[in-house]
Amino acid sequence: MRHENSFSSNLIHELKDVELLPSYDEFTSVSRAVILRGRKELTSFRKETGNLIWWKEFVRSGQWYFSYIGIAGWGYYLSSYFNAPLHLSPAQNETIGHLGALCSVIVTLYDSLIDKSISFHPPIPPDQLHNLLSTHQVFHSIGEKFASGSNQLLPRLIALFILGIHQLPFVEQRPNILSLLEKCILKMYEAENKTVMYMPQDINKSILIRKSAYPFVIMGLIGWFASSYFEQGLFDWHLRWLYNMGSFFSFIDDTADLHSDRRRGSPNLFIDHVDTANQFDWAKKIACKGMLLHSEWKQKVADHRLPFNVSMVLSSSLASWLM
Repeated sequence: MRHENSFSSNLIHELKDVELLPSYDEFTSVSRAVILRGRKELTSFRKETGNLIWWKEFVRSGQWYFSYIGIAGWGYYLSSYFNAPLHLSPAQNETIGHLGALCSVIVTLYDSLIDKSISFHPPIPPDQLHNLLSTHQVFHSIGEKFASGSNQLLPRLIALFILGIHQLPFVEQRPNILSLLEKCILKMYEAENKTVMYMPQDINKSILIRKSAYPFVIMGLIGWFASSYFEQGLFDWHLRWLYNMGSFFSFIDDTADLHSDRRRGSPNLFIDHVDTANQFDWAKKIACKGMLLHSEWKQKVADHRLPFNVSMVLSSSLASWLM
């Protein structure tokens, strides 16, 4: 069990009270689906980026490959959850889920690589990231972008993600959303790098929240390139909701990591703000935030029928994170 500190235990209790944690049977069912989907997604990514490059990078960086099965699987289903208010078809959800899984793997791999860096050298230099974002039109496959045996895994995964975005049917019709997506990627990259460039005491709350929130915004924005329907009011709501959901998950993540972050001296939203006297209030505030966000989501989804794993993935991912 992960709730090794009382703050985490209090948050688990509050999430149960607002019905944001699943039953044992629900969690078991969703977790099984996550693992099966994660294996399928990783197999696809490995084939598309090159088996040799894939395994060399995991051996070189000391990554544990099997942990990425769950990361890919949760990314797939959470992306479908984030895009459910768009009422996508099953085929559209399959495509968006695939890209969500890829985004989740990229973010986790980058985070792990940068945390292991002894001196600050971004795993992807700024000019290389800008190049990957701007040269999507000159290649149609990873094989065209990278010569066999060249480069490392991370830029190949990013190129694969960008390529997937530009193969969605309505991307050319929505240049403003594409520009916003690219800005979100760059802001996420900047926030991630600042967490290792700065001393922990110099990292403010907004940097930590942006680092956690933008992956969720990105996974939600991609649905707008798959749907023929566009309504500005719904888009504006969705964008705000995605960022708020991402900030909610930043609270969940830092609650789960509070004990280890305090021990290592790592930045955390709660190290200087949560104590025995106020941890009940903080736990209640976080749980209420999650409940309100999920209630908004249900109103937008309305009577659109969703697969069980999509409707239960929020609560199941929270359980996975905290328990």
